[in-house]
Amino acid sequence: MRLAYVTTYDATDRRQWSGLGSAILESLRAQGVDVTPIGPLRQHFRWIGRVKRRRYGQFLGQTDDVEREALAGWDYARQVSAQLSGGDFDVVFSPGTTDVSRLRCAQPIVIWADATFGALTALYDQGGRLCAETLRAGHRTERVALRNCALAIFASDWAAESAIHQYGADPDKVKVVPFGANFLEPPLYTQAVHSIHDREAKTCQLITIGVDWIRKGIPRAIELASALNARALPTRLTIVGCSPPRGLVLPDFVNVVGFIDKRTPEGERRLSRLLEQSHFHVLFSIAECFGIVLAEANAHAVPNIANDVGGIGSVVINGRGGQRFNPMTPIDVVADYVQKHFNDRPAYAQLALSARREYDERLNWQSAGAEVVGCLNKLI
Repeated sequence: MRLAYVTTYDATDRRQWSGLGSAILESLRAQGVDVTPIGPLRQHFRWIGRVKRRRYGQFLGQTDDVEREALAGWDYARQVSAQLSGGDFDVVFSPGTTDVSRLRCAQPIVIWADATFGALTALYDQGGRLCAETLRAGHRTERVALRNCALAIFASDWAAESAIHQYGADPDKVKVVPFGANFLEPPLYTQAVHSIHDREAKTCQLITIGVDWIRKGIPRAIELASALNARALPTRLTIVGCSPPRGLVLPDFVNVVGFIDKRTPEGERRLSRLLEQSHFHVLFSIAECFGIVLAEANAHAVPNIANDVGGIGSVVINGRGGQRFNPMTPIDVVADYVQKHFNDRPAYAQLALSARREYDERLNWQSAGAEVVGCLNKLI
């Protein structure tokens, strides 16, 4: 199978889109697919976006996204068509809709995305920052892309349901395949299992990973650690990825590590060590399309404690990969769950083992790539 892989950015660069574009590319190649990257695409109309953002910001306090407009879509289509003409491809594939929304080609078009535009804006743009022009263009572009593609794969049920119910996508051509953990060298099964029994018996170690202090719910993670300490359960919280707002004084049970670049072998090993030492990974995100870090925690046999928002329900299966909670759940209820499992070592070990099984069976790129390639084979 020969596949044209379309992205607006350099798909081989792990710095782009949290490394997901690169991970998807390699997962397809690992299945024996002959993948040719087409990109980065030129953004010829970026200057228009700069002008419009400046004006919307100045007069309305809003912003504009020119990439969602038909003009950008047709320009991307022109660039992709020129490169398709030079090769013999079976499928055109993209990890997003804007790149291929206006593309007309002989090959079937397939997308594998983490969200639709509608789901994304409903979750992330609750303050109404996007201007009405972008909202209209974004919904139109999404509808056109979903109508024109032969197969729409999403990483979560949340995103797939938006495609069907919000944009009228044919349910028969909508599939759900979760993403995998984004570690170049995830821990071996034996290593992950051994780490369960090496974790501290007297102090509960929590870890939360994210680059946005507010959106990733870091204050609520601190609140959880505080509630557990108030119950005389010694608890420490390690914060990875971001720093506290200036002037905020943190309790002494909080350790801020800062950003760790896991694109380097040293950074990946350091993050692995921190995860292996943790009893629970906490992610109280206000908005989250998927949450790759949840799969990465499971790879290390670490159960997740997470807010039930966005696509997290397809990553964390209650009782298996950890536990999801409504964001409005009182923190004492969450603390009850953590304390119960920490004090019952056999029950905790079973939960941690089930978290690793989630990674082995569902949340790895080998399984994800194989399932997607199976869908492509049926399609062509």
